[in-house]
Amino acid sequence: MNKTVRDIIGAAQVKIHTVSPEESIIDAVRMMSNNSVGCLIVTKDSRHVGIITERDIARSLADDNDVYSIKVKDAMTRMVRFVGPEDTLEHASQIMRTKGFRHLPVFDEGEIIYVLSIRDIAFAEVDELSSDVKVLTDHVFTWELDGEKRQFYNDVINAKQSAKA
Repeated sequence: MNKTVRDIIGAAQVKIHTVSPEESIIDAVRMMSNNSVGCLIVTKDSRHVGIITERDIARSLADDNDVYSIKVKDAMTRMVRFVGPEDTLEHASQIMRTKGFRHLPVFDEGEIIYVLSIRDIAFAEVDELSSDVKVLTDHVFTWELDGEKRQFYNDVINAKQSAKA
């Protein structure tokens, strides 16, 4: 995949949803739901200290019986991997696959400018495959309309069939 992260995120500013490590995961779930996002960046004193995702919350809920006592800091991922806007989508995809991540912050000049999702990468790959299919389809139709190439193809097929007989 030749595209860069910037090709996907464009130049538009995107709101980065954040949460304090001291918030309850119930509040984090509400924030995710209200904003239709699958993760929140965890910040403390204006510093990025982690990320909390739907998976982190599910894992935490499975391990703890008292849902209301769980804090974001107890469930979040502390070691956050990230990419830059000029990194390739292939590089971002490789990080996500090898680390099992579905979300990857994009840093530019010390700030998170986007949170790349596995969905973003999947859509980019589908777009690229669709373009490839169109190119190949156009090529096949061109091949079929070209009488000289068509005759060559028929000659090759006939030769193979004769060789089998």
